[in-house]
Amino acid sequence: MFSVTASADTQFNLTSVDVWMKEVDIFVYTNDVDVGNIDNQSLYVAANDVYTIKGIVNVREIFFRNHTAGQNTTVAVAGVTLSDFEKRQAGIG
Repeated sequence: MFSVTASADTQFNLTSVDVWMKEVDIFVYTNDVDVGNIDNQSLYVAANDVYTIKGIVNVREIFFRNHTAGQNTTVAVAGVTLSDFEKRQAGIG
């Protein structure tokens, strides 16, 4: 599980290394958040909600931004990590 509290109104991600998962749950603990990739965080997720992404996802490529300026959000990501065999099967790394 990865977790972080925003410290500014700029985009942020939870890790700087590749973490491949086959299903990801995004938990929003405090304050609403916008979720997306490095270029666009347009998916709104409300505080106290969980958003699930099914399929192969690299956690490093999920970016977040406070939905409301000055209201720092706390988010966590948990999921099922791909095994080395599954990565090879998917052509990853």
